[in-house]
Amino acid sequence: MINFILPIHKADKTLKEKFVNCIESLKKQTVTDFTLTVVYKPTTETKKLVESTDYGVLSHNLIENNGNTDFCSQINLGVSQSNSEYVSIIEADDEVTQTYVSNAVAHINAYPEIDTFLPIVVDTNDKGEFISFTNESVWAMNLTEEIGYLDHESLKNYENYQTSGMIIKTKTFNDIGGFKPSIKLSFGYEFLLRLTHQNKIIYVIPKLTYKHTNFREGSLFWDYKNGKNSLSEDEAKFWIETAKKEYFFNEDREISFETAG
Repeated sequence: MINFILPIHKADKTLKEKFVNCIESLKKQTVTDFTLTVVYKPTTETKKLVESTDYGVLSHNLIENNGNTDFCSQINLGVSQSNSEYVSIIEADDEVTQTYVSNAVAHINAYPEIDTFLPIVVDTNDKGEFISFTNESVWAMNLTEEIGYLDHESLKNYENYQTSGMIIKTKTFNDIGGFKPSIKLSFGYEFLLRLTHQNKIIYVIPKLTYKHTNFREGSLFWDYKNGKNSLSEDEAKFWIETAKKEYFFNEDREISFETAG
């Protein structure tokens, strides 16, 4: 029913440990009606990591990606090759609780009309220490049009929602064009805006089932803030505003900060 799409583009020591922890969390699921797809950049280290990891009895596929290996392209490739009704987006340095799949399956069966389910995300630092929750705000009174559901107008006013841990109908993901690789920083926000603009239903499961590592050194968003691809304050604002304009289009129009304006 669910195919976990897990992208990986490098395998330094820290990520190796996180990746193994992530796989272990999947092996502990109380419901096993799912498949894992690891999409990886075929370097010597990543190939060795994904092929040597003990997946136990997990149904899994390993996809060697010889094309663009940015996060969005890796996810899009994995989803495009999935035969499952739903896909779940999971990061290599994150973990899921034992009841992640059971909660997902229960909600899918109860609400087949819903396109997208988000978990309440537990954000931690790279030591596993709690920082905050994400996606929980839809359960606050009067913040969204209907409690528990993420609507378009609420999204336009508040962008801090997390797509990692998202469970979405595979057809819906592909039909609206998937993630847009050219959009830095705010590609997840733009994707959610595109979903709600097209009247797709997003529901936040009121369970703490997804643990997300924030700003691990070497991770994508760490790089945006501290690495060689760090963004200035002006560029960060630009990508948020770009998300609010580009959701009208399913295709990636390859927007760039350098040529904008």
